[in-house]
Amino acid sequence: MDLLKLPVNGLAALYGAGADTILFWAHHEKLLLVDGNLAFMGGLDLCFGRWDTNSHPIADAHPADLEQIVFPGQDFNNARLLDFHDVANFDKNQADRTKSSRMGWTDVAFSLQGPVVQDLAKMFAERWNFIYNEKYEVQKNNKYRPLEIKSRDDYRGRHGMECQVLRSAGKWSNGTSTEMSVQNAYITTIRESQHFIYIENQFFITATDDRTVAVKNKIGEAIVERIVRADRQGIL
Repeated sequence: MDLLKLPVNGLAALYGAGADTILFWAHHEKLLLVDGNLAFMGGLDLCFGRWDTNSHPIADAHPADLEQIVFPGQDFNNARLLDFHDVANFDKNQADRTKSSRMGWTDVAFSLQGPVVQDLAKMFAERWNFIYNEKYEVQKNNKYRPLEIKSRDDYRGRHGMECQVLRSAGKWSNGTSTEMSVQNAYITTIRESQHFIYIENQFFITATDDRTVAVKNKIGEAIVERIVRADRQGIL
């Protein structure tokens, strides 16, 4: 790809990392913390068009009454055909449900309680402070302030166990040293697998060796190694 040939400063300018702009995009994470005791996290976008049912119906036009529908307003959406428009007026949907299908959507989100919430709180505070230092501290905007990052020792007496959330983080997104606990967990699971491997990932980008300059993770390499080992063991 031609993008790989661009210098670092060229990529920075292309993706909005110039001197007078701030990067807001991160790791596609959705996180809601409630009083430090309850957390919701996952891939579910809190917007129109994302709610769905287990059967994922793509047609939603009642034969007799359009008021008796499953996906009201702009919840009936197909981004392949038409993007959202005038979302402030939820009921004004330009997609004609009598002629076009809906695009089914599958996402997973879950609620968490207990010590794992403190890991999520720390992650949120790190991300918040990173953006604060990049934007508001520089501008001396007193509307916002940095958050205190508490350590595990602050909560150790409140819980009887310890948990950790796996994540990908680095200086560019979180202001922290590079953490690859998600990748490490994938690779360990693949290497120790006994029967089969099933991976479902919306953005599965990986490499099988060091020749792919832009991609550094080694999940693909771990898959190749496991297949080769299975073949040599005669279990394929």
